[in-house]
Amino acid sequence: MDGLIRVAAIGCGNVGQKAVEAIGAAPDMVLAGIVETAKNIPRIREIYPKAEVADHVSKLQAADVAILSVDSHVTRNIAEECLRLGIHTVDPYDTYSEPFIAYKANLDKIARENGRVAVICSGWDPGFDAAIRAAMEAMIPKGLTYTNFGPGQSMSHSAAARTVPGVVDAYALTLPKGAGCHKRMLYVQVADGYDFEEIAERLQKEPHFSRDETQVLQAESIQAIADAGHRVSIERKGVAGICHNHVASYTMSLVNTATTSQSMVTSARAAMKQKPGCYTVLEIPPIDFIYGDRDKNLARLIYPDAAH
Repeated sequence: MDGLIRVAAIGCGNVGQKAVEAIGAAPDMVLAGIVETAKNIPRIREIYPKAEVADHVSKLQAADVAILSVDSHVTRNIAEECLRLGIHTVDPYDTYSEPFIAYKANLDKIARENGRVAVICSGWDPGFDAAIRAAMEAMIPKGLTYTNFGPGQSMSHSAAARTVPGVVDAYALTLPKGAGCHKRMLYVQVADGYDFEEIAERLQKEPHFSRDETQVLQAESIQAIADAGHRVSIERKGVAGICHNHVASYTMSLVNTATTSQSMVTSARAAMKQKPGCYTVLEIPPIDFIYGDRDKNLARLIYPDAAH
């Protein structure tokens, strides 16, 4: 296993388990271990009997990169700790609770001080969709770009709802209204002894839900209605040079957990190639994310058709 990137998976919920699968499928990586809370370790060991499992990343054998599949409210502290331990970090941080630039600047300082790399907002959105939007704007400098999500599950909104006391489980469905506007249907399963109306009122005030129209509905069982599928459509219309009516479009249907985890695993590869500091996907050369010989990848991606 010499030369393989040793990747630790911190957090082993739905996204974390998909990250473990993606690490195992990557030809240049090996799983350094899984980090979970002490109460969850027996369950994780049953799922992955051959993997090293611990309650802290420092207890694993040397890891090069840590993928953080944890709640947003603890991401910052874990990322800081890993960087100080000499481990690169990758996280899909959905920054509703903290100004994005401040979060990036803080991790950049710590990463530089410790000679390590942090890749943040490294899922599909926030993440690789930013590269799509940037490419469209580079080709069509004047104009408007619209990103429409759904219909599909928003993992970050679902997770945010689950942190509210009295919510047993939650399913946030994003519906596109067009022109980058969205509506959220938030289904919540309420614990015994809690009032649904009070929970709904509190959820409407949460940062994740105050920006878009949100309807909170009570559900007897989230498992009976949840679908992990999602969709994104990005469109830019504008002017290239002095020529009007240029339109660029991109669509993707996906399974949220799988695409998010694969994006982070791909970003772990790129992290190994950067100078110390904190980066978003948009700031890293696209070629650095791809496995294989650099020159061969350049040749096949720039000239996909030999007769071009």
